[in-house]
Amino acid sequence: MVGLDGATNRVIDELVRAGALPSLASIARDGVRSAVRPAGPILSPRIWTTFATGLPADRHGIHGWSKLGPRNSARLYSNLDRRVPALWNVASAAGRRVGVVNWLMTQPPDRVNGVMISEHAVPGLTESRLPMAKDFAEQVFGATVEEVVAPEVTIAYAWPPDWVRRSETIRAGALPSLTDVPNPFVASGEPTQRLLYDTYRDDELTVHTALEVQAGIRPDLLMVYLPGIDRVSHMLWQGIEVPRDPPPGVFVHPPAVRAEQREALIAYYRFSDGLLGRLTEGLGPEDFVFVISDHGFEASEAPNGLPGTHDSDAARDGILYARGPGIAKGVTAPSVADLDLLPTLLAALGLPQARDLPGQVASFLPDEGPEPVASYADVPVERVETPASEVDDEILEKLRTLGYVE
Repeated sequence: MVGLDGATNRVIDELVRAGALPSLASIARDGVRSAVRPAGPILSPRIWTTFATGLPADRHGIHGWSKLGPRNSARLYSNLDRRVPALWNVASAAGRRVGVVNWLMTQPPDRVNGVMISEHAVPGLTESRLPMAKDFAEQVFGATVEEVVAPEVTIAYAWPPDWVRRSETIRAGALPSLTDVPNPFVASGEPTQRLLYDTYRDDELTVHTALEVQAGIRPDLLMVYLPGIDRVSHMLWQGIEVPRDPPPGVFVHPPAVRAEQREALIAYYRFSDGLLGRLTEGLGPEDFVFVISDHGFEASEAPNGLPGTHDSDAARDGILYARGPGIAKGVTAPSVADLDLLPTLLAALGLPQARDLPGQVASFLPDEGPEPVASYADVPVERVETPASEVDDEILEKLRTLGYVE
């Protein structure tokens, strides 16, 4: 299962017709094209955790980027706040070998039957958290938040522990390009340009790591999360769409700039499709492949805001592409609720459904699994215990000044 945060069929459909996304086109041809429709606020941490647990936020415990703490400060949510087992815990308890790479809200990692590498393995993916959390806290809690603090930032971000060293070896090496799409951004001192440039690097590094996990343990379940499309869309969405009647204070780029933004955003979709191709090459017709996103995008009308956002129902639908045994070919299937994803994945893995899960198996996949169990609530969740360390001052300064959102 590959998560492409922020990917939308509004862009994908056009590019598939143009032959620019061969990996997604192949999955759609051999399986189904659909959409995922999340409930509640369109906030990535809560949605990706719902995908993994099959439960809404009031049960799994992660509501957004941060929660209000004492003295008008906010604390980042983390894996410590998840109150229920996730798919990787259920699969591990059933004896399946799992690989989880960069999934949102997995620090500190769980002790799984396989490998889990949290989103803290790639420094660039951590650097946007505090600004996002501050913005979220101020909007949700209606308070001017003095600071955002991380919950005990831990040294170890992988299970088993030797994968910390292996991950760092991958990161330090001269990594070959995984696609034929060069980085459309330039490395510069300007924060936004640097963020975009690093986003490409971070997604490619994540896939290099996932390929190492795939080759090293041959997991029955591999889950990989790539946030790059979301980041790039926030910055460059005016290349796709501008506000129809921009209110005062909303800056609209001139046509030439929007054309460059569109070209770069399309290049990033092509790059992500290439990464998907590398992850799925070598898989056969008996292997399931799921590609999902948590939401789409729309033009922002907020003064001084980012060009792209996902605040309303117009941007609610994410993508769902799936192929594998029993899935009809070349079908556009009805949209799937966020709560339905876990039951669907349990069916693909041949694991029992749980009667206390509110979702159901997607209509495109036959549910021929074992007799349901009452619940997975008692599946053990054991997290890696590591010594806590202070966040590096230099990274903290970046977190305070790098504006993922203003």
